Amino acid sequence: MENVADIYPLTPLQSGMLFHTLTTQGKADQGDNSPSKGVYVNQFTCVLTGELHLQRFQQAWQTTIKRHPVLRTAVLWEGLDEPLQVVRQTVPLPWQTLDWRGQQAEEQTTHLSDFLQRDRTQGFDLAQAPLLRLTLIQLTDETFQFVLSNHHLLYDGWSLLLVWQDVLSHYAGSAPTRPSPRPFRDYVGWHSQQNFAASESFWREQLQSATVPTPLPTARSTGRSTVPQTTVTSPYQQQSQQLKAAFTRQLSDFARQHRLTLNTLVQGAWALLLSHYSDGNPQAERHTAAPTEHSTETMQSVTYGSVVSGRPTNLSGVESMVGLFINTLPVCVQIDPSQPLLPWLQARQKQLLALREHEATPLSEIQKWSDMPQGSPLFENIVAFENLTAAATPSLDFEITNEQYLEQSNYPLALLVFPAGQENDKTLDLRLLYDVARFESGAIAQLLTHLKQLLTTFVKHPHTTLSNLPRLTQSEQQQLAHQPRSAYPQHRCIHQLIEEQAARSPDALAVTYAEKSLTYTELNRQANQLATVLRSRGVVPGKRVALCLNRSVEMIVGILAVLKAGGTYVPLDPNYPETRLDYCLNDTAPQLLITQRDVSWATTLSTRQETAKVPCLFLDNESLGLQPTTNLNNTAQPQNLAYIIYTSGSTGMPKGVMVSHRNLMQSTTARFAVYAQPVERFLLLSSIAFDSSIAGIFWTLCQGGELVISPRRIEQDLQQLAGLIARRNITHTLCVPTLYGLLLDSLLLDSLSLASNSARPQLASLKTVIVAGEACSRSLAQQHHDQLPTTELYNEYGPTEAAVWCTAYRIPAVLPPGPISIGTAIPNAQVYLLNPSLQPVPLGAIGELYIGGDGITQGYLNQPEKTKEAFLEISASSLFSFENNTPPQQQSRRLYRTGDLGRYRNDGTLEWLGRCDRQVKIRGYRIELGEIEEALRSQPGIREAVVIAPSSIQSSTHPPTDACAQPNISAPNISTDALIAALEALPAEQADQLLTTVEEAH
Repeated sequence: MENVADIYPLTPLQSGMLFHTLTTQGKADQGDNSPSKGVYVNQFTCVLTGELHLQRFQQAWQTTIKRHPVLRTAVLWEGLDEPLQVVRQTVPLPWQTLDWRGQQAEEQTTHLSDFLQRDRTQGFDLAQAPLLRLTLIQLTDETFQFVLSNHHLLYDGWSLLLVWQDVLSHYAGSAPTRPSPRPFRDYVGWHSQQNFAASESFWREQLQSATVPTPLPTARSTGRSTVPQTTVTSPYQQQSQQLKAAFTRQLSDFARQHRLTLNTLVQGAWALLLSHYSDGNPQAERHTAAPTEHSTETMQSVTYGSVVSGRPTNLSGVESMVGLFINTLPVCVQIDPSQPLLPWLQARQKQLLALREHEATPLSEIQKWSDMPQGSPLFENIVAFENLTAAATPSLDFEITNEQYLEQSNYPLALLVFPAGQENDKTLDLRLLYDVARFESGAIAQLLTHLKQLLTTFVKHPHTTLSNLPRLTQSEQQQLAHQPRSAYPQHRCIHQLIEEQAARSPDALAVTYAEKSLTYTELNRQANQLATVLRSRGVVPGKRVALCLNRSVEMIVGILAVLKAGGTYVPLDPNYPETRLDYCLNDTAPQLLITQRDVSWATTLSTRQETAKVPCLFLDNESLGLQPTTNLNNTAQPQNLAYIIYTSGSTGMPKGVMVSHRNLMQSTTARFAVYAQPVERFLLLSSIAFDSSIAGIFWTLCQGGELVISPRRIEQDLQQLAGLIARRNITHTLCVPTLYGLLLDSLLLDSLSLASNSARPQLASLKTVIVAGEACSRSLAQQHHDQLPTTELYNEYGPTEAAVWCTAYRIPAVLPPGPISIGTAIPNAQVYLLNPSLQPVPLGAIGELYIGGDGITQGYLNQPEKTKEAFLEISASSLFSFENNTPPQQQSRRLYRTGDLGRYRNDGTLEWLGRCDRQVKIRGYRIELGEIEEALRSQPGIREAVVIAPSSIQSSTHPPTDACAQPNISAPNISTDALIAALEALPAEQADQLLTTVEEAH
């Protein structure tokens, strides 16, 4: 107490900083290696060149510290009812001098970077004053690097400028031109007497549209945990872009002409940038604008934090006080795409001026007055416009250059703007300070580029509307416009390639099931015989042939025969519910049904009144073997349908996707380009009624490989599955990640008993494994590379409506941060990320996935409205807007709207981010929650039903089973049996997964 000059409380902002500092330091003390221990450590650096007198410079600092109580302040909290700041009478000068004159310039640069890093992460003991450090590093006889580090609790940027001016004045031997400043405790007293309740109505009105936080632009989706701690060298890094003096003059002239400030222009551009990066994100704030004569478009709301000086004009002498005055206020901005730019910017200026009237309001109070969910921040990014004017520098015997100020915060992203230079030679330095665990450096550079682009547009096109502001840079437009194309036989049909393959390798095995195999010659001849019969029964292009066959080699013969005859095949799984099979048969009205006599559904068709009477052709008909075996003349054209395959609907009605020969040819031949390893033996795990079967069947047969068909439900016996892979020397397979993970887990357990950390020898033959149908986890990818280091692993993405797939990603052994990518577009496919207005979103921003190219199918059979909703005609000029108005192509493009969300990473690969509707994926199957609700609501006694799919169920690794349990229904007068029957009437994949989920819940 003998060394105490003053004691007073903390301001609300200081209290918040103290709490966050103690929290992060506590995590570090408990073993968290995150460098966030140095949070709120600010650094001022500069180079001093000339005849610097070290002792005089040190004395100038000692005198300055004595002049300002804040520089002698510590913070105490242990054992106290509330934290207090304690000003010491005297403090030791925290000074160190280093001599690096023996090092080369490159070494000095490296050592300085390391020193600044260590100094930041060292942090401060807040109970020990002073909370700053001074370091002078001698680089040459007349060159010194100066470093001032302090905890942000002490003072803000304005105060740093005052302190630095005092140091220079004392060094020059002259007293500071300003009188002794009022102590910071005067501001603390003033602040404690304010009645902020008067500001409540203002802030409630400002934040009435802010109900969810604005998503961070380009932030990694999984946060800090995606970055290995060994790669993190600093909690924050910064990038900057300096606007040249000529352009800064243009901005200043534009601002003066329209009575705006540079701060308004920068903050307006930042709000628009947040909008451009978040308007494709379903978490973004939206509401319908009030109808006007110009627009009824949906408006967007973005919220960010604006750092204000916080120095009240009614506190005399506040401009020369040293301390922490700044405050961060929420700025909630409405963005109506139809509004002209200039009036919108002028409204922003009025809003920022209005905020200044309430700038002392504690952020904690404002948070209470908002409708933001509890625990959610009002904002996660801030803007600070450092519009500070330094006083004239006294005459010195050294020159000050390369001044830098790194200001840390607890926000993941901060835009710092520093005007520099004289009036006619002024520049603007735009700096982005970012959490390295949340942002890639390339994404930050892209943000700076977009910010400059918007400011440029303000000057060049001041009378445009907000909707016409550029969203993409020229390089982004070029990258998205030039998607991969390659030549393929688009004027031929897939069965012609298989015929050619049969001629090249007649004796090679083509198809195997159990103990039965067919060579390419046998497959081709049997398909020709069946095709001859089909043509005699009236099958021509445009006619459909349903296939309802058990797993067998005959299943592949039937598919190939329908294509050879020129017809369209419709795959039906005999294990589907009868109601679904009946619906598909009635919907397609096929010319024939190819089946087997042991398929009970087919043999009882004639007994059911509600089912269309379709002639059946049984494959065990002896007359088939009497038909010609030569190839038929091809009658199909690329635009004719090759197959119709059913997927789930959203209202209880399955959708038949119509796939042409050209779609199938593009999808199949793209695999030749993407996969370097030719198919030797492919294991077909899925049903032919599931679209992933298309990939394995045609890819294998067109490359001359052997298609090995697995027994039904083999996934329930993982040892049997592994044995089949080993026995048949399988080189390629495709399955959902869940099943593959279970297979690796089971084999790892077996191998551990043999003291081996490998899945070999059971999977030794595998050269390529493809996972698709659901998200691939990082843990699965790492497990694969650990157990099968020589086997390539690919992640595929694509809906049935795009002919099975449209992107692929070869997963490397060393995984980059973040979720596993879905890769890039395959040849002759295009992938676009669009916002709700069908405009491309910037790289790194979230948008809805739209797919174009030769794989886009013809739509849904007999469902024109759903086809119209999902398949859109969009002009190329609306997708791309190039300088000089020269888009690459003007014709319209037919795009399929997937309902999936994604974003382009900085390396050009795509990241899948889930759905924007209520469809979910469980074990690789599309599950339409609305369809299940509809089935439940159709039952007597149920007025309303809600179905949810918790993430634990969606990521479940239990394989589906045939058994199902009786759900526990507590409502009276509801038949459990009726509900089970209603659910079983759903598409098989929905029924299986839902009823299995019921069993698991019990």
